[in-house]
Amino acid sequence: MKPLFMTYSNEAQPFLRMAQDLCHQVDKLDAGDCYHLCINEPGANRNWYAECYTRFYEIFEKEIDDRPIIILDADHILCRSIIEIFESDWDVAAVYRKRCVTEFGRQDYCAGLVMFNNKRPDVVRKFYLEWLEKMKARPPVPGYCPATLKNAGWLDTWWIDQSALNDIIAPIDGEVKRGEIYVINDYKVLSLKNEGYGVNGVFVKHLKGGRKPKQ
Repeated sequence: MKPLFMTYSNEAQPFLRMAQDLCHQVDKLDAGDCYHLCINEPGANRNWYAECYTRFYEIFEKEIDDRPIIILDADHILCRSIIEIFESDWDVAAVYRKRCVTEFGRQDYCAGLVMFNNKRPDVVRKFYLEWLEKMKARPPVPGYCPATLKNAGWLDTWWIDQSALNDIIAPIDGEVKRGEIYVINDYKVLSLKNEGYGVNGVFVKHLKGGRKPKQ
């Protein structure tokens, strides 16, 4: 079954338009279905990522039994369908960049796009909830929050989703090869290539916050 794409934004531009464009691309390419979570209420000193992923889980826990799920930032351009990648035996896929240790912890894997296979849905649910709990547990990082979120009253929690992801899947000894599957903390993790986030050819392009061309 084709995957469910999930993305998020608030009402600020350009990210609202980016999320809408992404869902349009999913539909145009017949790549699956797309759910756009738009949070427009004040942050009230809440954790943006924890709030988004908590709301995502209401859908995630029901859908993962029947089909794969792809969670990605709005600043992506979808190039093609990628249903074939889910035929392999893995639980979670993320983009491996390089071994990277920062003041926020390990940043080897990028959280801008994370895929969840549905071959072992209970294992994947466990992973998701572990990831969410780590997001909630991480303290704010002063100075790291886009103005559109900061002005709306959200905490400085930029990169918390990525740091939490790496807390689970980054610890591994030896070289990590892109396109390979590794068992990390009982999860089968597929390390995606950085260029185009694909395994065989470009799947999506990440604009890293830049504006998308008009569709």
